[in-house]
Amino acid sequence: MGRIIYFPVNGIGLGHARRSLRIGRELSRYGKVIFSTYTGTPAYNYLTRSGFRVIGLPKLSWAQSSDGGLDNAKTVLVSPYGAGIAVSHLLIENYLIKRMKPSLVISDMRASPIIIARKHNIPCFMLGLFFDLKREIKNFFVRQPARLLGGFIRELARKCINTFVTDFPPPYTLYERVMPEHIPGNYVFTGPIIDKKLERIIKKTDIKKAKETAKQKLGVTEDYTVLFLPSGVEKSRAFFINGLLGILRFLRKHKNIRFIISLGLIEEKHKIYNLDNVEIWTWIPNLTDYLLASDLIVGYYGMNKVFDSLAAGSFFLGKVASNQVEQLALAKKLREMGIGDIFYSFNKSLVEKIINLLQHESGLKILEKFNEMIKRIDPVKTIIRYIEQILNMYEL
Repeated sequence: MGRIIYFPVNGIGLGHARRSLRIGRELSRYGKVIFSTYTGTPAYNYLTRSGFRVIGLPKLSWAQSSDGGLDNAKTVLVSPYGAGIAVSHLLIENYLIKRMKPSLVISDMRASPIIIARKHNIPCFMLGLFFDLKREIKNFFVRQPARLLGGFIRELARKCINTFVTDFPPPYTLYERVMPEHIPGNYVFTGPIIDKKLERIIKKTDIKKAKETAKQKLGVTEDYTVLFLPSGVEKSRAFFINGLLGILRFLRKHKNIRFIISLGLIEEKHKIYNLDNVEIWTWIPNLTDYLLASDLIVGYYGMNKVFDSLAAGSFFLGKVASNQVEQLALAKKLREMGIGDIFYSFNKSLVEKIINLLQHESGLKILEKFNEMIKRIDPVKTIIRYIEQILNMYEL
């Protein structure tokens, strides 16, 4: 049997799955890549369409709030059940790893595979973005378990050969507020893993020219373009769509702005509905052109949307889901840098925030700086280089 590379992926949303799949495709040159993630999640559906083998695992038992975030009270109620699932994950991973005998494990924010890989002396790597949550939590009773969770994640990251932080290196790290106070020596800041087609375009073309070309291609004649993108998490998506429908009348008043709304219904046929200066898509197949044509992107805070927005030279205005500490930390950093902001509800004030950000000219220079940094880095190649060294060193 040839070399096997085991790639367990966190299944909450699509951010983890997308970056892992890009790495997995490159790693397939070195052996057979096998993914695992939580059954019935957007990540599971996304990975199964890739052609790789994907092993489905029971979902973790955290309770969602109405906006797709975390409901702390309900999560506490189901915690005995959740403890059982965590134990089952350890048992399943132990069985899988003993059966597969992988040459190495690269975990995208999954704990049990790292624990089991170390037990069997298998080299392991980790992908991560947040490691210290306590600084963003004010509530004493929530802060204590967050302190323990952060300590647990940092210890896992420390025990891996390398932990790849898919963010910009200091002092430009966007997840800075949830980084350890002292960065361990095995952390590698690779830069963000963005949409592949978008990456290819911006590395070859000046960002201003790329944005002009995209607007011409899409027939945008308005002064500004605003793109609304929902979350990959189903509850978040429903909350986002219902909120947007309630403010359509406000959007239609601003005739100098083209508002493009994706409902994110990828399971449906893609259709478009036009209402004056508002386009509504069931889902957008050629999303890269729309990212580049946008001056501002509105959605839930998350790694994919924020990093793609920066790469496309667009401001980001986002909602933070309930009790999602890493989202809040990211949102605060963008607001501090003048390239993003937070909105809390779907009403007239959201439209006012959109107008204010579009007119924030000083932020454009910061966006251009990030775009230039993205042009110079190659995060996937960096990760592969570190992994390749271990494969060669141990002749795995």
